[in-house]
Amino acid sequence: MKVVLISPYFPSVGKNKEEHVSLGVLYLATEIQHLCKVYVFNALIDEMDEDMIVNKIKKISPDIVGISINFAPALNSGLRIADRLRKENFDGIIVFGGNTSTFLYKKILTESYGDIVVMYEGEHTFKELITILQKCSNQENFIEKLSGIRGIAFKTGKGEVITTQKREFVTQLDELKIPNRTYHDNFYKLSKMATILSSRGCPYSCFYCSTTAMWGRNWRGRSAHNIVAEIEYIRSLYPNICTFGFVDDNFLVDKKRAREFAELLISKNLDITFGFSARVEHLEYDLLKTLKKAGLSKIFLGIESGSPRILRLLHRNYTPYEVIEKVGYIENLGIKVTASFMVGIPFETKDDVDETFKLIKNIPASEIQCHIFTPFPGTPCFEKPDNFGVKLHVTDPTEISLDKKVYLDTLYLSKEEIELLHRRAISLIFQKRYINNLKNKIKN
Repeated sequence: MKVVLISPYFPSVGKNKEEHVSLGVLYLATEIQHLCKVYVFNALIDEMDEDMIVNKIKKISPDIVGISINFAPALNSGLRIADRLRKENFDGIIVFGGNTSTFLYKKILTESYGDIVVMYEGEHTFKELITILQKCSNQENFIEKLSGIRGIAFKTGKGEVITTQKREFVTQLDELKIPNRTYHDNFYKLSKMATILSSRGCPYSCFYCSTTAMWGRNWRGRSAHNIVAEIEYIRSLYPNICTFGFVDDNFLVDKKRAREFAELLISKNLDITFGFSARVEHLEYDLLKTLKKAGLSKIFLGIESGSPRILRLLHRNYTPYEVIEKVGYIENLGIKVTASFMVGIPFETKDDVDETFKLIKNIPASEIQCHIFTPFPGTPCFEKPDNFGVKLHVTDPTEISLDKKVYLDTLYLSKEEIELLHRRAISLIFQKRYINNLKNKIKN
């Protein structure tokens, strides 16, 4: 049996190709590689357009094509690939998976040639799909058995969409195999960085984030030993890789694990650098000092707002003063901070945005970002905008992109006002960057 797994192209705001390796696809490939021949294609890092992907698939003639959609902007490309395959007489099974596919499964199954959507975590579900298909004599027999597989939605021969019982989340992430990086061998041979996922789930429920809906409210972390084992595995294959980026939403949920991880790196003298995302509430000086000694070089902080009122609304247990204080001591440790803000947050007023501008001016972070609040599929704000006083300007989620557009009016700010405020924020950030660069030149 042959399986092709693809990550379609989407317009990206990321600077590094390393950020666009689909770890979800690598986890899937690794879990099923003992059952079948697996091919992995990533449109962004392999620089493949849709024609190239379709031609590759036709040449391989696989039994299953898996299309991973983790970002709404990638969905149109994935749907076009599926449609082209069917129109060019591909007779295998087309399976969609990933974050966006989970929340838009009805659209995929009713408006495209997709046969099945693997929902939520996919490793065990996809493995079961492969195993059952291998035992079936034909596709009709396979479709009949789908209703017994937990964690999927599928289309019957009559076009009816059926969802099965939700599959339990993987509770012990150490039981999953470490992703096989050789599926992107040529890419990693030339790279200096690799990404790692060390946890799933989130104990928070931000209304602009789909993590809780996708991965569950319970945070599940890999052990420190398991994470270090993955770093050592990658380094053994690609000694050129010396920087690691953790793609967890919050690396510091379990501080004991974070300290154990740091101490393991120090004891093994691996000589690497790494970065992660964290919440301001979880920042502790002594822990960060140990992590810095282990190689921590960057922290991404989603601060979001400088307004105490909006911070309370977002269930952020910190004040602007605490943000300035903590970012200051992190930078003094030699760890670079990327501070991220948003404008256009539901219930935000112009006065609230002015508070954000004030914090942007005063925060001593190495890098500052400001994004437009965007409700993606699966987030509470997208699913129930009326609850947040939001009027969406899009009904088709595939129209939502990462290109700095405004897709909503809020209770107090119009689309045009949000656009203007965002331009002011970007101007403010550039002014601050220019002044800081000038100060550094004078200092040196």
